[in-house]
Amino acid sequence: MGEIIHIVAKQHVRIIRYPQRFHGRGRAGDGYERYRQQQLAQAMDALRGLPTNRKAALLTHKPFAERLMTEYRHEIEKMGALVGWWGAHERGHNEWTGRHMVIFGGTFTSGAEQASRYESARVFALSAGAAEADWPAWDDEVTEGLWISEGTHEVQCLARLPSNPVIRRWLLADYCAAIVQAIGRARGVWMTSADPCEIHVYGGLPIVGLAEYGLSIDEYRDDPGGWRTVDSHNRAQSADSRSRILIAVEALQAVGGKITFRGVNGFLHAENLPGLSPRAYTRLVREMGLVAAEKMKPEGFVTPLL
Repeated sequence: MGEIIHIVAKQHVRIIRYPQRFHGRGRAGDGYERYRQQQLAQAMDALRGLPTNRKAALLTHKPFAERLMTEYRHEIEKMGALVGWWGAHERGHNEWTGRHMVIFGGTFTSGAEQASRYESARVFALSAGAAEADWPAWDDEVTEGLWISEGTHEVQCLARLPSNPVIRRWLLADYCAAIVQAIGRARGVWMTSADPCEIHVYGGLPIVGLAEYGLSIDEYRDDPGGWRTVDSHNRAQSADSRSRILIAVEALQAVGGKITFRGVNGFLHAENLPGLSPRAYTRLVREMGLVAAEKMKPEGFVTPLL
């Protein structure tokens, strides 16, 4: 029997997140041409906004990438920038080594494709001895507007996610792995902490699990193309989190339960509601006067809060 050794290499990158818009491909047809033009212009602005001490690369949807290289070819070539798309350029090459990067929109497939990928992973896991409870059959039920913890911040998902929390965790973990692959094209392991590559991530799904890869989001910024700022996004998140914690507290008090981090999140998960990050929990219980300050320290959490 062989031995599996898990090593996380330090990547010298600085990840900056713009979560207020989804930046999807949009639908085909003339009715979405204005949207596509706006997206192309913003993608170019994002590319222009990167630090100039290194050359740049941009990863986006294939239709956007092809049009950028047609409509903005001269400027892109003058910048020495490289443009690629999901499905071809997020893995398996070193052409973007040492470059600052823009990831404009994430890879998000149709429900049918998601179901197919999940069922393939499920069959493999079950054949390897995984418990069926950990791999329920695919369920087409979805939920809109979920707030998902990315670690230090909760981000509202602008796409429908599976309502089943187990399937949702799998989907977000799969998405995070794709984002990590894309970030890896900059080859941050070969850079230095004094001179990291900047990775600007616009839109897409919430990114859950970066810490497992030795990465973290360093800064949240306003999306220039969005009406919602980071502050207003956080206020909306706070209002949603406040309603969730009140629901949990009332239910726990009704059965004589203790108001703890694990107790609140245990109830929320059982009710198929997004959990609270330690930061959100600590702030809310202080603001709402639910427990004494000395009892507010979260007891830790084992799984990502989805």
